[in-house]
Amino acid sequence: MAETRPIGLPWNFPLFGEIDRSIRAPPRYRLTRRKTVATPGPPRRIPDLTPPLSLDEVVLHLRLAPDVVTGPEKALLEAMTTAAARHLEDYAGITLLRTDWRMTLRHFPPVWNDPLELPMPPLNKLERIAIFDEDQPLDDYLVEEDESAPARLYPANGFWRWAWSPIPAMITIDWIGGHDTPADIPAPLRQAMLMAIASWYENRESVQQFNLYPVIELGWQALLGHYRMIGMA
Repeated sequence: MAETRPIGLPWNFPLFGEIDRSIRAPPRYRLTRRKTVATPGPPRRIPDLTPPLSLDEVVLHLRLAPDVVTGPEKALLEAMTTAAARHLEDYAGITLLRTDWRMTLRHFPPVWNDPLELPMPPLNKLERIAIFDEDQPLDDYLVEEDESAPARLYPANGFWRWAWSPIPAMITIDWIGGHDTPADIPAPLRQAMLMAIASWYENRESVQQFNLYPVIELGWQALLGHYRMIGMA
């Protein structure tokens, strides 16, 4: 049986400066949230002010009395809503509401036709691309967007600019991810959060009695299968 090799490359030789990495491997990067506020001392992150679900929706799903929103359980339900949103984002690798993301990396993909993926979809707006803190024209790049998969960034001229440095923040990419309002969040994601909140409300432990399966994973696999990216590291 004949051996198949990539066209134009006799073998997957290592990257310059990263001997342990194949040229076909995506660049290493660091992803951080940019939502910070200047205060005396270290920068402080601004908490998410708009919850992805209203308290009335949570109370209705749990079949609780309407006056719960003014009772002692209000703080518990709000905390569960925040935890469900963050757990969903981490589990599916997506962004629910508008969030400022920053990616820092040392080099672009070494193969000229390979895209650079921007994680935590959906991409809302590409704001800035800088090399050595020098802003690059956004018109020099093309973006392929997707509702549930990472956006793909391409050079408009077909070739990535060659740049490499041991400094992690040499290339900086800033963008806004997520939906504009809670009403824009797809129904499967809203239902998944409600199921998680209901599971936590009825079961204050991680597993049910006489059942070793996690109470959340059973429902999330069907609802979030379209969004969660499965692959090999």
